[in-house]
Amino acid sequence: MAAVSHDQRDPTGETAPTTARTDDAHPRCVFCDYDLSGLSEARCPECGRPFDLAERLAAAQRQPLIAWEAARGWFRAPAFFITCATVLFAPWVFARQINRCASLSLGLVFALLCFVPGSIVLIVQSPDELWFLTTWVLTAAVYILVQTVLLALLDPARRGAWRRTLGFWLCVGFYTTAIVATEFVCGPPVVTLEELGDMLFERAPYQALEYFVDDDRFLWAPQLLLWSAGLAVIFHHRCRLASWRRRPAILASVFLALGLLLLFVLHIDYVAMSILALIDRWFDVLPF
Repeated sequence: MAAVSHDQRDPTGETAPTTARTDDAHPRCVFCDYDLSGLSEARCPECGRPFDLAERLAAAQRQPLIAWEAARGWFRAPAFFITCATVLFAPWVFARQINRCASLSLGLVFALLCFVPGSIVLIVQSPDELWFLTTWVLTAAVYILVQTVLLALLDPARRGAWRRTLGFWLCVGFYTTAIVATEFVCGPPVVTLEELGDMLFERAPYQALEYFVDDDRFLWAPQLLLWSAGLAVIFHHRCRLASWRRRPAILASVFLALGLLLLFVLHIDYVAMSILALIDRWFDVLPF
């Protein structure tokens, strides 16, 4: 399985994603993933970039720090909860871990497991509402892909390594799905653009607070804050890797968090509602 890491610099001084392999120990190019084994010259024949063989070998043998990826066998069960807690409540720690080494395949499995608690609760409580479960999962999947492309475009540490950058942010999207594991209590936060505008411009502050204190929504605000703050911290780490000064990095991360919240609301308004309409039409023609 391939694992992506993003905390190294190549000999030209550029910050670039690197690739560490957990299924082999072959050194690979930081930009094009070419196997550098057995070369007589310290220059990638695929993309022409120079490399440090010792550093590339060290990257190939690097072990993951994310608990979910480092654990084996039955130890994966507690490691899942440790990783969820790290993503949600210590994102600065997780930012260092995922920038060092992460696996896309294990990240995907982690994301799928995050949907299990909410899915079980929904099936047990409302077995006739499978359309909602289908809509929920598909909406989240589309959002992760949209978010991946957007963050890859904004990533200050990208420096042209598109495939590695997309892989990194896709992996981030998988792991930050940890917030979904908390949605079995109140369900996914469904805040539309109209509701957001109403809360910001039409209601008094205490009335906006009452919206989220409602029994069905009391976790929506902390869920959205934890999720957006975690992504902002990871983006801040990327800014620092790209040698940004602290203040611009913080400002960029704050604006990113606000932008992601707006993107989420727009996604609910347009993508989720479109998926819901398609699923509703599909369930109407089923023979059961």
